[in-house]
Amino acid sequence: MAHRRIVEGLLVSSFVLAACGDRGSTIEQAMMAPDPKAAGAKKEEKKAEPKAPKRPAQTPEERRAALKALGIKPKEEIAAENAAMFEKGAREYVRRRLPEYRRLLDDLEKQVGDLEKAADRWRRANNPESAYARFSKRFEKWKKAFDKRYDELTGHGVEGGNTQAILGKTVRTFQRAAEVLGPKIGNNPEFEAMLAEVREGIAKVRKALDDIEKDPSLDAGGPTKPKKK
Repeated sequence: MAHRRIVEGLLVSSFVLAACGDRGSTIEQAMMAPDPKAAGAKKEEKKAEPKAPKRPAQTPEERRAALKALGIKPKEEIAAENAAMFEKGAREYVRRRLPEYRRLLDDLEKQVGDLEKAADRWRRANNPESAYARFSKRFEKWKKAFDKRYDELTGHGVEGGNTQAILGKTVRTFQRAAEVLGPKIGNNPEFEAMLAEVREGIAKVRKALDDIEKDPSLDAGGPTKPKKK
């Protein structure tokens, strides 16, 4: 009987201690939990902070005006000025060599006419291969001399600016026509089209030379030989 009372007392004590322990743990957790009012106040503070307004993007015109007000040239304007200065120098280079450019065009135009006549003869000849062989020897000799003159005059295609761009395209078209020469080329419409394109290019270069000759802003003095690259 006494033993039973001791056991029951121990059980009661354990229950009380457990209950107190749970309560203490709950109290500690409540004390450590964040205050909902304080959290709400912080959120309100964050919402109340004013945001800096975004500056609208500048248009290109506004940007140029702003840079001009500071005495700074926009890079586009600097690039345009550099390009204009380069082209002026290129036109002066051509201006000092107008006779050489015009002789080069005259010889090229004459050779285009000779090719047209020769191709027609090859088409009508009884032995086109033989007729072509005789012409080919003379033509290759002429072409070698012409290419040398062209390279010396234009600095291997570097000098001359916009005028050289037209002349270079014209000469390249002629060179393509020369590469396809053959005894049966007279029947090829593409060959005739290439020669017609060369004639058009020659006319454009001549007009450019005339414009350069009439330009009073160009300096016609200075060296006449191309710069060594």
